[in-house]
Amino acid sequence: MTYPTKALAPLMLEDYRRVMVDRRGEEEQFTSENIVQCMKKVTAVDLKQTVQVDKDLQIRAYYAGHLAGLARQHSVLKGVPKRPLRHEGHLRLLRQLEVLGAAMIYAKVGDAAIVYTGDYNMTPDRHLGAAQIDRLRLDLVITE
Repeated sequence: MTYPTKALAPLMLEDYRRVMVDRRGEEEQFTSENIVQCMKKVTAVDLKQTVQVDKDLQIRAYYAGHLAGLARQHSVLKGVPKRPLRHEGHLRLLRQLEVLGAAMIYAKVGDAAIVYTGDYNMTPDRHLGAAQIDRLRLDLVITE
């Protein structure tokens, strides 16, 4: 999970839980405490950071070029000003930022290599850049 996703996931999960239980009266599938405990187990990663999970499993996150999820360099998030962006210096900073977007995950399991993504975009436009991924030899791609 990327840093922005880790920051927003508990808020989204709690909102979902409240809507389903408090507003719709459905049976509670998980509690607020379950969310807290689950998020303690999450390890966040930066884009293009390789994580060796164990001797046979390696993962890496890549920018997928769309807005459905939340992936962006954590170091960039720390640099975002908290007040309105009117000063020229801040506008320059914004031009350097990647748009918050979804991540695709590359995983190498033993000799097998896969990419998993909910969605991706290869055509840049004025709002989003194209997906950014290394040239990889893959055995499997899983996508929408």
